[in-house]
Amino acid sequence: MNTRAAQRSLCGLLVLGLAALASPAQAQTPRLTFRVLGTNRDVLSGRTETNEASPRIRLEDKGQWFGVDADLRLVPWVSLDVAVSQGNLREVRQVIQPNDVLLRDRRSATLRHETLSVLFHPLSPEHRLALYFGPSLGRAHFSRAFAPDEDEFAMGGKVGFNVRLGETPWLFAAELSDLKSEIRISPSSSTGHVHYTIVAVGLGYSW
Repeated sequence: MNTRAAQRSLCGLLVLGLAALASPAQAQTPRLTFRVLGTNRDVLSGRTETNEASPRIRLEDKGQWFGVDADLRLVPWVSLDVAVSQGNLREVRQVIQPNDVLLRDRRSATLRHETLSVLFHPLSPEHRLALYFGPSLGRAHFSRAFAPDEDEFAMGGKVGFNVRLGETPWLFAAELSDLKSEIRISPSSSTGHVHYTIVAVGLGYSW
């Protein structure tokens, strides 16, 4: 997706949020929730390996993901969510030597996302359980070992829930997110789409 299309998509998300905020039938004091989430399991899928004979480069998920987000409830059923997250990747470069010996070199890489989401909340804020889901748009930054770093447009969505812990403002949080972006696996390869899927749990605080 080109930059102009990405800007139109981001503007569309903002318009949805502002329209909800301006709705006179749903006017209510905004509610802010912070969440800190983490996991050691993730899934990287899509185009993650080059088709070149030598050297071959492959990207693998490595777990150890964490993220933080601020969720501003505009009206009881819509919120704007700003999130920053980072996960670890592993790059594997395979080179076949003239004597047919295969050498593998493994290096660490990172993938950072900065996203804006419009989230829909089917349950009212008075419930102890809060469900949410919605589309996400933003930026993916790949910090690479065997290829140049990349900044790419990212799109996808998330679904999750919070459970209030007793009568306190603390929350137990769980979330599933999936973000798609483009990447060039090696400097000479063409771009391809990769998906980064996370199931994470953590704590939140709401007021």
